[in-house]
Amino acid sequence: MKWWIILILVQFLRAKALVTTPGPPKYQRCVYERAFKMNGAYCKELNLHSVPSTLKSNIEILDLSFNRIRDLKNETFSRYTNVKYLYLGDNMIQTIEPLAFEPLTALETLDLSLNGLHTIPEAVFNLPMLRKLYISDNSLKNLYQELKLMEKPFRAPITYLDMMNTQLFQFPDLGMMPYLQHLNVSQNKFTSLEPKNLANMCSLRVLDLTDSFSIGDNACANKPLISWFLDKEIQAVPELYSIINPNGEDMKHCNSTWFDKEVLDDYDECKKHIHIQEKEKTAKKTWIIVAGSLGGFLLLAVIFLCCMHQRNVNKTNTEAQQRFLSKHILND
Repeated sequence: MKWWIILILVQFLRAKALVTTPGPPKYQRCVYERAFKMNGAYCKELNLHSVPSTLKSNIEILDLSFNRIRDLKNETFSRYTNVKYLYLGDNMIQTIEPLAFEPLTALETLDLSLNGLHTIPEAVFNLPMLRKLYISDNSLKNLYQELKLMEKPFRAPITYLDMMNTQLFQFPDLGMMPYLQHLNVSQNKFTSLEPKNLANMCSLRVLDLTDSFSIGDNACANKPLISWFLDKEIQAVPELYSIINPNGEDMKHCNSTWFDKEVLDDYDECKKHIHIQEKEKTAKKTWIIVAGSLGGFLLLAVIFLCCMHQRNVNKTNTEAQQRFLSKHILND
C-alpha cells in the first residue's frame, strides 16, 4: 500500500474519533426566574453534592430536587433567609444538623421527601411560618419515640403534613397541631388508632390511612373512631365509615359511644388555642389601624401647626415691613 493512502486513512480515522468521542459535559448552573411575583433559583437535576453557597441572597424559591446532596449543615442556608419555598426532594440526604433550618424564618413549604433520613430535627416543627411539610418516603421508624421527647406544642402553623411511607408502626404523637387540615400517613403499618390520637388536631379535615390501618372484624371496637370521624367531619381515606356504619344494624348490639373526658378536653383546648390566636390577630390589626389613624392625625396636626406658624411669621414680617416703610415715608 502506498504511503499516501496510509496517510489519508490515518487522517480519516483521527477525524472520526474526534467526532464520535464525547467531549466534557456542559457546565450547568442554577437558573434564576420569577414565579408568582417571587425570585427563584432553580437548581434541579444538576448532580449537586451540596447546596450552593453563592446564589443570590434575595431568592424566595429554591429548588434543589433530584440532586445528590447528602447532608445539611447549620450554616447551609445562613444567607438565604428570604426563602419561602424549599424543595429538597429526591436527594440522598441522611444527616441534617439541628440548626440547619433555623435561619429560614420565612419558610412556608419544605419538601424533604424521597431521601435517606432517619429523623427530623425538632427545629423543623418550630419554623414560625411553615405551613406545608413533606417528609414522605424516608425511614423514620424511630420518629415516634423521638417525637415523644420533643417539646410541645410545636410553633409551626402546619396545615398540610405528608408522612406517607415512613415506616411508622404507631400513629405519631405530634402534640397540639391546631391548624393541621390534611394529614397523609398512608403506607405505614399502625396497630391501632383511637380518637385520642386525633383530638389535638381540631381542624383536621382529611386523614389518608391508605394501606396503614385496617378496621378489622371487630365493629364495636372501632365504633368510637368511626363516630369521631363523623362527629368532627373528618374525611378518612379510604372511607372507613363506608365499611362500618356506626348507626347500622351490625352496631346495634355495641355499647353506646362515649368519648373519654381527656379526649374531649384535648379537643376543646385545641379549639381554645385557635380562638385565642384569632383574638390576638384581631387585636393586633385593631391596634395597627388605631396607631395608623393616630399617626395620621398627629401628622396632619403637625402640618397644620407648621402652616399656622408660617402664616403668623409671614404676617409679622409683612406688618414689620409696613411699619418700616411708613416711618421712612413720614420722615421724608
